[in-house]
Amino acid sequence: MTAGQRTHWKGLLLFLLLAGLLAGCKPTVAHLNRWENRPGSEELYSETLVREDVEHEVRVRALELLVVQWQYSSNMMRQGGPLNEIGDSATRARIIRDAMPAIRAHYDTSEVNQVRTRDAVFHIRQATSDPEALAALDSLLVNWLEENWAPCRQVGGVMTASLFNAIGRQAGEPMIVRMVAGGTVEEMLCTMQATEGVTWRNESTALASALTSRWDTGALPESDQGKVDFLGFLQPLATLENVRVWMFEKIQDPETPALYNNLLMTLISDNRTENDIPRYQALLQRDDVLRWVGFEALINMRNADGLEMALSGLPAEGDYALLQGRRLYDGFKRSADMICQTSRLAEIRDSVRPVLLAHINDENIHSRAIAIHCLAHHGDAAAVEQLRALRRTIDRRNDIQVPFWGQDANSIMLSQLLDETIAAAAAN
Repeated sequence: MTAGQRTHWKGLLLFLLLAGLLAGCKPTVAHLNRWENRPGSEELYSETLVREDVEHEVRVRALELLVVQWQYSSNMMRQGGPLNEIGDSATRARIIRDAMPAIRAHYDTSEVNQVRTRDAVFHIRQATSDPEALAALDSLLVNWLEENWAPCRQVGGVMTASLFNAIGRQAGEPMIVRMVAGGTVEEMLCTMQATEGVTWRNESTALASALTSRWDTGALPESDQGKVDFLGFLQPLATLENVRVWMFEKIQDPETPALYNNLLMTLISDNRTENDIPRYQALLQRDDVLRWVGFEALINMRNADGLEMALSGLPAEGDYALLQGRRLYDGFKRSADMICQTSRLAEIRDSVRPVLLAHINDENIHSRAIAIHCLAHHGDAAAVEQLRALRRTIDRRNDIQVPFWGQDANSIMLSQLLDETIAAAAAN
């Protein structure tokens, strides 16, 4: 008999033995062990695992050996594999629980086996909802993440985000926060990228605090683009209260460079929350562009009520000449132009008109001037009549200056502002 013939007969005998086992002979633990790492063993173990007429310990051993022989090219254990064919969930959970000591022992044998076993366990856990079985499975996943996870290195076939989603927030959040807070810049960046798909990450105030603390301590990428990308990590966290408090503080900090200040203001405006109302009201007290950021935001958030908050909140004293870092003779007028010509006011002009008219007699010249000026854009015939009535009450004895409204050091008078507003409103 030639070597080729001997190989043929050995293969045929192996096939016949396997066929006999699958056809009805009850396998034993000893039988399963003899088939380890041999062709057809995976099919034998899978078939044994689902057979109800096989002893419990044999089915347990079949699962153990499937994990030992875990191959990424096989579909035998994907999404729980043959375990899902076990109809009784209690039986399925018991097999998993009783197999875990041997699975854990195999996990501890080498670094390669740790990764393969981790991935097998990840798929097994999808075949059960039993709390005890899940706890045993997840303890292995948690151990791997705590002992072996290197955020800049992807190993195995299961993505990092999937592992963290499996173990849940209680176990996973401290690990991610620890790496973001205490890792190198590279480790922090890799962690944020690798955990992007973690379902609970955007709700983590602890993670948000770790990120903002890194900014405050300067533990950041060196390049401007790197810092811009870092601020991008805050975008999905931007509605969290601790992030909003931090961002409002930073935009008011003169040490924050203009590039990052503008990015932070965009993050703030794109993710407004109701808790921002008092923060925007506080900005009205500033003597820079942030006053008008707050003014416009209140309108956008609360419409006519927001306009009322803004006009009522403007300070009677303060420097209204500042615009884009410069003091201008017409700085206040330019700011008023910007506010009065916003698209939001145009959209809700009918509801804001009564608010504007309620302020045309204010003692505070700043809120009064804005209210009058905005009526040039949003007034109607009735508003024009009220403005004309007000104008008739103004003469040399009670006329007052509107500060920082002129083209030179001489500001215009209230009477002139009224005349210009009435003419514009009547024309409109």
